[in-house]
Amino acid sequence: MEHNSDYKHRIDQAFFAIIQVRPDQREDLRRMWRATRNLWDQLDIELINCKRLHKVTPKYAELETELSQCLLTLEGYISWGHLCG
Repeated sequence: MEHNSDYKHRIDQAFFAIIQVRPDQREDLRRMWRATRNLWDQLDIELINCKRLHKVTPKYAELETELSQCLLTLEGYISWGHLCG
């Protein structure tokens, strides 16, 4: 079982995209990014349990779904920030 590096890449891209948004819009996006990054950290920790049990745990699946939704939302808000800026 391998960790999905696509999520990590998208989180990193979001960070650098936030830097390019107008300063007055950055703080809210940074808060969203931190929450998304926190989910990534939790997913990373749960991966240890998955490897130990040799299967995907329900918590891992739940965190992965939540992370995916948060990333989509964050990326959407970043796009709006670039369009409005």
